Amino acid sequence: MTGISRRTVLITGAVGAGLVVGWSLLPTEFDNPVRAAPDDILFNTYVRLTASGSITISIPVLDFGLGESTLLAQIIAQEMGADWRTIAIEPATPSPVYANMTLLKRWAPIIAPQDTGTAIAQSDLLLQRYADQTPFMISGEASTLASYYQPCRDAGAGVRILLASAAAERWGIDWEQCTVANNFVSFDDKQLSFAQLAQEAATQTLPDILPLNPDGPGEPELRNDALQALDNGVRTNYPRLDLPAKVDGSANFAADIRLPEMLYAATRQGPLGNSRVKTFNRDAAMQVNAVVDAIQKDDFVAVLATNWWAANQGLTASRPEFISIGRLADSDTMQQTLENAVRGGQGYRLESVGNVGDALTQDGVFIGQYRVAAAQHCTIETQSATARFADGRAEIWYAAQAPSQTQSAVAEALGIPAKNVTIYPMPSSGGCGKALDHRPAIQAALLAQETQRPVQLCWSRGEEQVQNLPRPPAYLELAAATRQDGSITAMHHKIATPASGRQTMRRLFDGDSPAQARVETTGSYDRHMVAGAMAPYAIANISIDHHPADIALPTGMMRADSETLNCFARECFIDELAINAAREPLSYRVQMLGKTPRLVACLSQAATMAGWDGGSRNSGQGIACHSMHGAMIAIIANARRRDDGVRVTRLSAAVDIGQVINPDICLQQIESGIVYGIANALGGSSEYEGGLTNGRHLRDYNLPVLADMPEMEIFLMRSNSAARDADTIGIPAVAPAIANALFSATGFRFRQLPLI
Repeated sequence: MTGISRRTVLITGAVGAGLVVGWSLLPTEFDNPVRAAPDDILFNTYVRLTASGSITISIPVLDFGLGESTLLAQIIAQEMGADWRTIAIEPATPSPVYANMTLLKRWAPIIAPQDTGTAIAQSDLLLQRYADQTPFMISGEASTLASYYQPCRDAGAGVRILLASAAAERWGIDWEQCTVANNFVSFDDKQLSFAQLAQEAATQTLPDILPLNPDGPGEPELRNDALQALDNGVRTNYPRLDLPAKVDGSANFAADIRLPEMLYAATRQGPLGNSRVKTFNRDAAMQVNAVVDAIQKDDFVAVLATNWWAANQGLTASRPEFISIGRLADSDTMQQTLENAVRGGQGYRLESVGNVGDALTQDGVFIGQYRVAAAQHCTIETQSATARFADGRAEIWYAAQAPSQTQSAVAEALGIPAKNVTIYPMPSSGGCGKALDHRPAIQAALLAQETQRPVQLCWSRGEEQVQNLPRPPAYLELAAATRQDGSITAMHHKIATPASGRQTMRRLFDGDSPAQARVETTGSYDRHMVAGAMAPYAIANISIDHHPADIALPTGMMRADSETLNCFARECFIDELAINAAREPLSYRVQMLGKTPRLVACLSQAATMAGWDGGSRNSGQGIACHSMHGAMIAIIANARRRDDGVRVTRLSAAVDIGQVINPDICLQQIESGIVYGIANALGGSSEYEGGLTNGRHLRDYNLPVLADMPEMEIFLMRSNSAARDADTIGIPAVAPAIANALFSATGFRFRQLPLI
């Protein structure tokens, strides 16, 4: 193995062999995760060619409906010179070879013990060793392109070179003389199809360095008016591969699976916390027509029937009761607990620049306090899973963000080896972060094991909302020392919130229940919860402290997660400092962004688009910006407060996501993020009493409907930076931009989310 690069191993490991070689502290071999028909040719862990000449690409990320699978397939197709009409996609089988190393590096500080996490995150060798032993094919946190862009380019380039080499061998020329496009390899007047060359290509060897395709994926020319790719000889707006099936209804989700003799299950659990079943009336459930069985487990009750409606009716008739041990979440005390954590609790300094302590002892200190409520996912479809158990083996159809961890959790619950559990990754109906919760898959598997029949479990809307692990509430206190001209000399950002990131890791990697994870992480600091707090501004002295607080509520992750709450507090605070210094908010920000020209360009472009008037009184305009994971955004909102609530009339956004792969998909992702941000700003949260949310229906969450949508204008910035995902960058800056616009319109400062 001496002299073999990781790139070469990735491409050649599966060609003509049954193994893929991966690196760790010591070389490790893995079974090839790709399964194919006898006549198919496996070129690598991403690409296989069928005998008919079609190309199937394995996608190692969960389909959230945001076009991620098309982006990765497009990168490979453009790099290998494939005809898009012959491309098909399939979810990749969970395997260490698809490890999401970008996400692992971000999560290492909250997976590992507190004292070692940061050091481990800085060691590529240790991270690779961990990924080899604990399959880390996990989706989330806008990590798709950051982690898989280069491997996909390498995979496509490798196939292109192997095919060209096979053709060149036939023609007696060097492979570099060949042209590869539209599923054909050409030289002068000679031409061979991929299908004709596949068998021979699999026996070729790759050069030490893989030349990338100059016509491969990259940023297109963009029209500033229509934001569409110009026809520059490269088709950049490839049609999404997932949409036709989703539009005509032929796409299968976990709730669409149909198996012989399958039963439908409805379940009920107690309040979020340490809850157990006390009583339930099985006889009453069995009297409902079409009910087949009613089962009591330690922490949930299930009724099974030949249709889901009957199962849910039987569940209601059974009137289950639960007993909960310990404190349960209550909104009356939750916020006070968070405030006490900042004022008198232990704080942990997780990020710092300069010396904030000395600067904040001087005069001119300004303090801002912000409150963020717990946020629900509120997806249209509820959690569902289908399971079959037979002969000591289980099959699970489930939308899992972490399929290998779901596999382990199901195996432990069933008391069988993990190798006897097969996870079929299904597309998700939304809820990034929600799909890290594998309780539905476990429940469906347990019911299938007990009944010895396939079981499809769907949580009711009420069950979904009660059991949802929300983005945690937070109390944020920011202090800044300023000079007479308003310039900031120091900023101290305190965040009181549970260690929600660590809770998620305990559930994923230690098998804890939500209640156990909350208890085990009480008092722990959490670097995930300060993400987005470090200002992009050139401030000499900055410190970020996490004040862990136990609010008796198990919590989870959400799309843009802590970036949203920290951006809200910071950008509202910056606006307050600007107004307090009688400075114009845009120029106030730009003055501090000399080392971040990309963000300055976004702010300038957004201001031009919106006709920025300086956020003057009664203008109803507000500005905010944010940088996360290599992507940047500036937003200007036009908003008013009316008798029927807050009305956002226009949002202008300039976004820099590096190289643009597919403009249409990028715009779709940014637009969906902005809509998500509006929902976070104006609703999407609930109160708790006795561990139960008071919002049992979507109508309880003040979610935006079509009539609420503002005029939306988005500008994609030209950029030479590395390609980054656009699916979350649209979210964080929306709420502070709206809050700042409302201050301009009303003179009242909104310091809590949702903005009420």
